[in-house]
Amino acid sequence: MPLMLAELALPADKRAETTGAVTEKLIAAQVGAWAGAFAYFTRAAWLPYDLMSGQSAVTTLSDAQNRATRAALDPSARQVKKNYRRLTRSAKN
Repeated sequence: MPLMLAELALPADKRAETTGAVTEKLIAAQVGAWAGAFAYFTRAAWLPYDLMSGQSAVTTLSDAQNRATRAALDPSARQVKKNYRRLTRSAKN
């Protein structure tokens, strides 16, 4: 954050780190939203089959919600880890 705030005083073409960080986070959020929605609807589509096999609707929809949450958070978690490795590597050099 301090680096991003310091870069605000620079012209737009000199803010590479800030622009990259914001862009990466927006992309990760969008990918997470799509992945979460897809995981939820994919699992919820199995509801009729689960009902015919004796499972309750609550179990299927709860599982769908859990899968959607994990799928939605995975892209952001990967991006945070990748950013941490990149920033700590550049700080050591």
